[in-house]
Amino acid sequence: MSLAEFFTFEQEMAVPSYIFPAGTQPNLGNAAVQMHLVGSGVEDRQIGLLREQYQAGADTGSEMLQHEGQECGVLVSGQMELTIDGQVHLLQAGDGYYFPSNLPHRFRNIGDGEAEVISANTPSSF
Repeated sequence: MSLAEFFTFEQEMAVPSYIFPAGTQPNLGNAAVQMHLVGSGVEDRQIGLLREQYQAGADTGSEMLQHEGQECGVLVSGQMELTIDGQVHLLQAGDGYYFPSNLPHRFRNIGDGEAEVISANTPSSF
């Protein structure tokens, strides 16, 4: 490697990546509920952005979720049942939600096909 190539290589390495292709987003869930984290590895990441895919009948578990912060999202496709603090909400594609994450909540795909959600939470809990 020449001196010029070394400096070019160093400069290329120093440029931060702002794009996270689908294949580089780690699945923090499982096969039934995939939760692909956008921005994995970003230092001091303050937003948790997930691309979630729920297979037919899949849910986030029998126990309600609760954590610090706020959570929001949009159902991109499919049908979902979202329970927040004991209230059941039926979501269709295009519907959105926003709630304090310390309220007990649970997501469940009530459709026959896959449901996809784009969600964000802050502070990032993933």
